[in-house]
Amino acid sequence: MAGIVVLIGGALLVHEALERRALEMITYLGAVVLSAVIVDVSVALLEKPRIDFPVRGPRTETIVAAFFYFAAAAVFAVRFSRWFPFHSASTRILFAAGMFFFGFQIFLALFLLLRGYGLRDLGIRLWGFAPVPFVMACCMGLVALATPLRDSWSEVYREIGGSIWAWVPVGLLMAALPEEFFRMVWQTRMGKLLNNAAAGWLVGSLLWASLHLFFYAQGHSHLQTLFSVLYIVPYGLLLGYITHRTRSILPAILLHATKFVWLGNLG
Repeated sequence: MAGIVVLIGGALLVHEALERRALEMITYLGAVVLSAVIVDVSVALLEKPRIDFPVRGPRTETIVAAFFYFAAAAVFAVRFSRWFPFHSASTRILFAAGMFFFGFQIFLALFLLLRGYGLRDLGIRLWGFAPVPFVMACCMGLVALATPLRDSWSEVYREIGGSIWAWVPVGLLMAALPEEFFRMVWQTRMGKLLNNAAAGWLVGSLLWASLHLFFYAQGHSHLQTLFSVLYIVPYGLLLGYITHRTRSILPAILLHATKFVWLGNLG
């Protein structure tokens, strides 16, 4: 698993060096690695040992999660197809329903709740926040070396819709919450199924990144699309690692939603 992660990082570094963006990529990867070390140290010194995520049926739950993953992929594929008649009211309603139930992982959450899991079992745990301010400071400091912070904050502001009030529905509920829930489910179930937590960690981030294929494919070559998707992976791995070490999805949700981990054009 470590070899695969290093290979992805090396491929990204070579690609960005050829595009004359080596400094940005070095900063991005450096922020991820240093943040992981910060997470280890702060959890070891400031956090109490926490119970792991319960997994009652890794095979069954992985199969169901895979079904919902492919359903979400189908929704994205149809939505970003050039033949999609988005001008039609009925297709807009259908797409909105598909995004709500599959893209935002509502069906997957309902399935696990019906199997007897509680919200704490699904990662809603009010602890694990000790690494958050240190990771924020680390990422902001390193990003400032490669790009003006004002430009980064302008990009963040644009991404959340140009309004701080858009942060809750866009940054928190539509992006951070479903992604970190998806990642936690996959990395815990695949980790148990394969008896390898690192494999689950990697699979969870690769699967979520792959859902962006249809978005990035618009107007880009196959190679550009591939590297745009790979660019997401180190960021996803860091957030998945934070969830693994803190035994809660809330710290990763907070970092994801506030964009401290993936500021501006470094992500």
